[in-house]
Formats: sequence, structure tokens, C-alpha cells
Amino acid sequence: MDEMNEAIYSPEWTKIGAEVLKEYQDDKFKNIHDLGINVAFLASKEAPVTKGKAKMGECIAVKKEYHKRFIPHDYLIIIYEPNVQHMTPEQKKILVEHELMHINAYENEEGETKLGINPHEVEDFQEIIDKYGADWAKDVHTQMTWDDYNEEYIETDPQEEKSA
Repeated sequence: MDEMNEAIYSPEWTKIGAEVLKEYQDDKFKNIHDLGINVAFLASKEAPVTKGKAKMGECIAVKKEYHKRFIPHDYLIIIYEPNVQHMTPEQKKILVEHELMHINAYENEEGETKLGINPHEVEDFQEIIDKYGADWAKDVHTQMTWDDYNEEYIETDPQEEKSA
């Protein structure tokens, strides 16, 4: 994400994140809990597309030079709201679970907490596919018509407006 000022703190996504972290605090996300990893959940009005697919969210590890000095979080999870607006509550939880799975925080031999990002194993995480199926988000974008997308997310060219 290029413009961090376009993402803002989200109480809705923070609540979902807290639910998911609590549900898995003793297993999958034990390291997040045990290491005291601080995750901020942000929402963006951007609707990015990567490789022809709408990007639903991303997880960013806060760079060491900014960590705790300027940003009190270890990770930022950004949800791109236009691309997830038709998700069910269950799909939103799965999306947050997916983004949390990117967190790779561990303690090294010197006792320092190290932060990284886990890449996808395939197009998604194998555990998400095994648990929810490969098409867990299949209907999210098909529920939005082209007219909805066009009206809400594509800005008109000011030159076209002048010539009309």
C-alpha cells in the first residue's frame, strides 16, 4: 500500500480480529499472544487489484526503524473495504484469520522478538483451504455488479465531463 494515510483504524475489523485471536490463542496464534504482538486493524477505501484479482487485505510488518518509535504496533492489517463489502460475517472472520496467518513473529536465540511475513503456500494458506475450501470467498465479488463497481469506484475523467 503506497498511501498509508488512506487507511484508518477500524473498530469493526478490530473487533473481528480480537474474536479470531481469542478463538485461536492457544494454538495457531499462540506466538502472537505469548510474544505480546500488537496488531492494528485498518480499513481502506481503496479497491486495489493484483494480477486481475481484487485484493481483499494485506498484512504489513512494521519496519524496525518505525517500530514502537512512531507506530505502537508490530503489524498492520489493512482491509480494502470496497473489495469485501459483500462478505458475510463468516467470510470476514476467515479473511482476518488469513491475514493473521501472515504474521511470522518469533524470539531469536538472543531473546529478541523478530517480525516477518509468512508467504502463501499456494494462492491461499493450505490450512484455510482445508478448513473452508478453496472458494471460501468465491461469491464476494460476483455479488457486485459492474454498474455498482463503475458508479462507486471508477472516477470519471474531468476532461470527459467538460466535453459532455
